[in-house]
Amino acid sequence: EGEASKIYFEDYFLNYPQDEYADDSVVKVAEFYYSQGLYIQSSSWYKKIVFEYPESKHFKKSVSYFLNSLLISGHKDTADYYIRKFQKDYPKLKFSNEYLIESSMKKAIK
Repeated sequence: EGEASKIYFEDYFLNYPQDEYADDSVVKVAEFYYSQGLYIQSSSWYKKIVFEYPESKHFKKSVSYFLNSLLISGHKDTADYYIRKFQKDYPKLKFSNEYLIESSMKKAIK
């Protein structure tokens, strides 16, 4: 009953966005979309955690899935933008060296 659960969590978030479990409901919706291969929808829900609930216990995981969703859906430039932003805003976050090296090499080639 994934679809029914997604609707329940969406409704919960929309009705109680300041509740202590709101971030949990956002992650459940994001996970549902990710598991269905709906990466653009997934990224928009993970983005809520990153920007609306930065103190969430799901923050690091949400940053990773947010960026992965962007990359998988072909939005590499957007992912590059957010990686630079997150490196500046959250210097303790670690990003894949492989991705960062590939990204900087492609910029140098241009």
